Amino acid sequence: MLPFKYQGKIIFPTGNFKGVYFSEELKAISKLEGYKIKLISGYEYSKIDLFTKYVEEFFAQKKFYWS
Repeated sequence: MLPFKYQGKIIFPTGNFKGVYFSEELKAISKLEGYKIKLISGYEYSKIDLFTKYVEEFFAQKKFYWS
């Protein structure tokens, strides 16, 4: 069920293999029978609010301009 790029082609291997996958993909696969996942390493990103202030500021400018 997990795709893997091999020699320029996308394959769906069976047996043991290594790859880089998104955590949500691994969560979905772990629920299926016959799959065992061993996490070798990973990265954790924290959530931050990047754009709310930016959008509000430019929306206010646009609103003022068109008023």
